[in-house]
Amino acid sequence: MNMGLFGAVFNRLAGKASFPTNGLRTVAGAALLVSAGLTGCSDTRRLDEAVFYEGPVFTLKVVRFYRNLFFSYNGETFSVQCASENTAGWGGNKFTEPGWYELGSGGAIGTKNADDVIEQVKAQYIIVDDNILAIPGVVFRVSFHGCTQFKTWNPTTLPPEMIDPVEKPDYCAPQGGADCRYYDYHDDREPVYEDIRVHPEGRISFIVRTKTFKDVAGLMVSSEDAGETWKVDPIGP
Repeated sequence: MNMGLFGAVFNRLAGKASFPTNGLRTVAGAALLVSAGLTGCSDTRRLDEAVFYEGPVFTLKVVRFYRNLFFSYNGETFSVQCASENTAGWGGNKFTEPGWYELGSGGAIGTKNADDVIEQVKAQYIIVDDNILAIPGVVFRVSFHGCTQFKTWNPTTLPPEMIDPVEKPDYCAPQGGADCRYYDYHDDREPVYEDIRVHPEGRISFIVRTKTFKDVAGLMVSSEDAGETWKVDPIGP
């Protein structure tokens, strides 16, 4: 089953960042969102979890929850979490146990267990040389330090002349005060990352494509210093 629209709906209504969940897609949430409004209360409870990577430096797992958010969402959600020596000091909350750091979250309505979610999201978590984790979402993230100290490349930081923007509501800047830059990367405009290469010595490169980019087939993005600085080169007209 394709589950991603629930991830997008949940992320936007519940205030979550959507970049780690861009691989999930589905089309059947409206009735369930309405039903949330009829329950009159909010509730979160843990359902199950499963590890999908366990290495010498860090461990990755998916935790599923049932969430009832008043007038917004009613159903299963997921959280992708990481634990390493470097996350040992992270405190827990209602979604994470102490020592576990949340990397991403989204909707998972219709899943039967955490393994269902893993099949959908595991390809988004790229492990290199045991210690390196790359996560290509809307924003590309990479850690050379066991799930901490992530460096990012963000397409919303590109110059305006490189972007073919979507029409935005009046509450968005410059008319309003809201930052709506990510609207340019929603739905069929989400970036697609290809040929991702991450080397232990700090060299990173990938190709990124989206119809949001103006007058190019894509961009070649690279870094020679583990994501501290980035070089962006256009690919084709």
